[in-house]
Amino acid sequence: METYHDSLILLVDDNGENIDFLDEALGDLYQIIAASHGETALTLAIQKKPDLILLDIVMPGMDGYEVCRRLKEDNRTQDIPVIFLTGKNDLKDKSRGFELGAVDYVTKPFEIIEVKARVKNQLMVQKAQKYLEYKNRFLESEVFNRNKELIRTQAELSESEEKFRMLFEKSSSAIAFILPRWKKNGDLQDYIYQDINPQYLQLMQQQEREEILLKTEMDLFPNLSDQWYKQIENYIKDDNSEIFEQYHPFLKKYLSGYIFKPQQEKPYFCLILNDITQQTLYQQELLKAKNKAEESDRLKSAFLANISHEIRTPLNGIIGFSQLMKQDFVANEDREKFQGIVESCSRDLVTIIDEIIDFARIESGIFYLDNPGISINKLINQRISHFKKQLKSRKNNRVILKSKLSLPDGMDNYVTDKNRMEKILNNIVSNAVKFTEEGQITLGYTIHEDSDIEFFVKDTGVGISKESQEYIFQSFRQENEGYNRRHGGIGLGLAITGKMVEQLGGKLSLQSEKGKGSTFSATFPLKNLNTQDNNHIKAENNIPTNEFLKGKTIVLWDKNPLNKENLEKLLKLKKMKLLWSENNQKITTLLREHPEADILICTPGALEESDISELIFKQNPQVKRIILLKENQAPPKSEAFQGIIQIPLDPPELYEELNRVLRDD
Repeated sequence: METYHDSLILLVDDNGENIDFLDEALGDLYQIIAASHGETALTLAIQKKPDLILLDIVMPGMDGYEVCRRLKEDNRTQDIPVIFLTGKNDLKDKSRGFELGAVDYVTKPFEIIEVKARVKNQLMVQKAQKYLEYKNRFLESEVFNRNKELIRTQAELSESEEKFRMLFEKSSSAIAFILPRWKKNGDLQDYIYQDINPQYLQLMQQQEREEILLKTEMDLFPNLSDQWYKQIENYIKDDNSEIFEQYHPFLKKYLSGYIFKPQQEKPYFCLILNDITQQTLYQQELLKAKNKAEESDRLKSAFLANISHEIRTPLNGIIGFSQLMKQDFVANEDREKFQGIVESCSRDLVTIIDEIIDFARIESGIFYLDNPGISINKLINQRISHFKKQLKSRKNNRVILKSKLSLPDGMDNYVTDKNRMEKILNNIVSNAVKFTEEGQITLGYTIHEDSDIEFFVKDTGVGISKESQEYIFQSFRQENEGYNRRHGGIGLGLAITGKMVEQLGGKLSLQSEKGKGSTFSATFPLKNLNTQDNNHIKAENNIPTNEFLKGKTIVLWDKNPLNKENLEKLLKLKKMKLLWSENNQKITTLLREHPEADILICTPGALEESDISELIFKQNPQVKRIILLKENQAPPKSEAFQGIIQIPLDPPELYEELNRVLRDD
């Protein structure tokens, strides 16, 4: 095995075990000196002039980066190669080391083979570099002292050739001597390989020299582009050659090259190539990351400006019309109109906040799904009714809302998260309503060959350009993003919708043509569909909701009096009775004294004392139980609850859930 006993290595590490390990691994091959502090290392480097420094990054006092910086600033030590020893594997840390002048990294924990190989390689490179410097000075001297060449002995020439051969064979660069072939018009036709070193053989992905020697580049790569030959020709003809970079399509590598003529009287040239694929790909990735960061920064700025505008718009309506309603001169008719405007602005504001909260929860992974069975037909008809009322409130009679149902009632039960599915349809239909000034919007679903179910919203609106379709589902992106855009929004609706569809196991797609409308489709697995007849229900289910809820007794177990006041007002409209317990001690007594109670509504916080909740469930098994949750709050993992109601209370959803729970056996 080749050794470098005359090479001196300075080990710098505050960990004695690392020093001992490296001394044991390298001591048989090289001379070793060690330092445990940065200042000691700097002193030894000046005094001993080591051939190589193995430098730990993390040290007390002066870290490795500072030691390296001071070494490279000192003329006495700046040429000593430094290999960093580190437990870090971050590209930024490595980039910083290379910027300071380090030549390599060895990552902890150390692998003996890797350490030896990297040390040996750097010592070889250093010796080769020193020899190249010496050779360059030597050649310059030869140019100015031509007469001295005549008295050089054959022995010295042989010795020089032997040294050059060693440099040629041991170089880390791929080196080849080539003989150009020229066309009659003076252009380069091809070149023949005269000699190559082992690194060139490895670069060309060949096993034996004979596979390359005396062959042309065209023999090895028959269909190589003319661009490659033109690049080589330019540097062969250029006396002031510079390093060039070129992609080799057959080797699939990025190469940096340098061509020069070692002897003017000889016809061959020296071609030196280095594989820079990793560096080039890394630079490309950095460029992509830079562009992405710049785009993200642009989108963030646009989003912040946009959201400020979108939040202020409904707030201005709420504040302005609320102040008007307090004025005595406002007629009752106008006051009712203003109340409607305030309510509409409030809902717009809640929608914006909901989108931001949903987006934040989706991005952070805090997104809970509940999967009961829902009636698809009922859900779609409810959404159609909702948006018809919305269009009516806006006095827009130029848009017709239609539904298209593929299954009969009773055979349309689908297992999915009702709230999320409703929000998906709301977002898509709302988008269609926003961008359709006249014409038709169709909401429906289609069954595809017993493999999937497709929910779709088809409109005759403005449509979306091909360019915009590529990013329309991205966060904070809109087709028109300037302040002068005609339609509002913060650019999150479709992004949130796409995420929700994915989390429910589906895929969101778009077909659109500018000026001719759009069709948004959410496709889900058909396996969650139950087409068995679900119409076997009790006769009481045919009783209208208002009559069915009349006289029912509801118990609220919640310490928040505001929830009690809101719920009491809403239940009173349906002639329902509300009993309230604000603490855990009163609830058992309240339920015991009112066995006629039909539903218990409680919050997760009210169930902290498990013994009380278990007692209630055992004493009152006939009482239906509904959990009261803040919006987007995760439901408890319990089968004791038959329903969920969210705060703030929405009257239609509240009545519908009470009706469903009471009718459900």
